[in-house]
Amino acid sequence: NEYKSYLRMGNCTKFYEGKPAVTELLKDPPPEYWYITGIAIVIAICVQLLWRKEVKNHKAWGVKNLHLKTKTIIVLGLYPIFSFTSLLGMFYTRGSVFLEFVHNTYEGVCCVVFMTALMTHLMLLGYTWDGETPVTIATPPFLCCFRRWLPQVPNTRLLKSFLMASVTQLAFTQFVVELLRVLYVFECKYDPDSAELLTSDIVLLVSFLLGMWGIIITLRAGLSTPTFNLKSYSYARKFLCIKALIFMSKTIYKLLVFLASKDVIHGVGNFGGYERARLWGNFLTILVSLPVLFWASRLYRASDYELPRRALDELGVNTEASDVNILDDSATPRPYEE
Repeated sequence: NEYKSYLRMGNCTKFYEGKPAVTELLKDPPPEYWYITGIAIVIAICVQLLWRKEVKNHKAWGVKNLHLKTKTIIVLGLYPIFSFTSLLGMFYTRGSVFLEFVHNTYEGVCCVVFMTALMTHLMLLGYTWDGETPVTIATPPFLCCFRRWLPQVPNTRLLKSFLMASVTQLAFTQFVVELLRVLYVFECKYDPDSAELLTSDIVLLVSFLLGMWGIIITLRAGLSTPTFNLKSYSYARKFLCIKALIFMSKTIYKLLVFLASKDVIHGVGNFGGYERARLWGNFLTILVSLPVLFWASRLYRASDYELPRRALDELGVNTEASDVNILDDSATPRPYEE
């Protein structure tokens, strides 16, 4: 409330006058600060080592021109990014908007990379966007309420492009919204309850639902085809690994900030109640990133690349060539087409 009063006067920098700077916060931290920071550093190092181990495992497999292993490494990189930004947040508790910009933007990139990997794997397993198979577009979480009025559509290449665009726009919208927050901080106009930021949150929510709808449509299209078994590759659970860390992190932050606003979490030393809530939020995010990464490493198996390798070998495609574009329907032979 004090910050908003300065914000309405157009000079929120006066809010920080007389208050400890970021470096001075550590001179009088809460009693639990150094204990949980030490634990967080150890866990963050374990996350980095586990990710490096997975990178080495995946580099030993896969076909070079498919870029499947590269996509998997990028997706698994979400967990060390989250743990690293959360660890920085424990030292710079007032830099939450900047750190959220980093890991939320990377999350959008992971969604796009996951979608391209899914499209690639579907094509290698024999799925063709030939317009002969009907696809139900009235599905959660976006258009499930219109199931009675929306008909099934053929799985054409136009639908494929639209589904890919639905996920790409999510990454772009998330980047723009997070960048807007950072710019508002630079201009000293950041107010979470302002009409501009609330509108941007609504736009981001609609964009998120549309992106999730595109991914679910693609998964259901692959699972409904009897010519191959996509279930053995656990793509639905692989995607849940991405969203699980995001959901738990945001839930933890919202809960702790709510408790701080109700004065349940009290300020200690130079740390106010909000800063102490952010401290614990960053620590708990690091804490949950390790088991979620371990779960993801069990699902993103390096052996998943063996079937695409065999499929291309049976078709006589040179798997060492670098000029094969697997996402180009006209240039890439399809397994089991005959």
